[in-house]
Amino acid sequence: MYWPQTLSRSGRTVINPGRGEQVVHGKQSREFAYGDVISFQQPGAGGYGDPLERDPQRVLADVLDDYVSVEAARREYGVAIAGSGADLMVDDAATRALRKKMRR
Repeated sequence: MYWPQTLSRSGRTVINPGRGEQVVHGKQSREFAYGDVISFQQPGAGGYGDPLERDPQRVLADVLDDYVSVEAARREYGVAIAGSGADLMVDDAATRALRKKMRR
């Protein structure tokens, strides 16, 4: 059975996530500047069942609700999403091919 990579990730603290982000060690003390963004990234639950069996339309709904990124939909659930903004849609053929490849 395929299990997403996120299951093995531990929590982390990141200052100004994105380009130039700084990961803060769990035991580290440090000062922050006015305007810094502090992101406490916690590990998620494992969920239930094989992520490659999740209905692609439900994965798309999770993307639209900002629970899952387009990249995570592809990487963790094998769902290829096309389009941009509010016009996102599941690419059924690419999803079938991607899931077949991931199951190998």
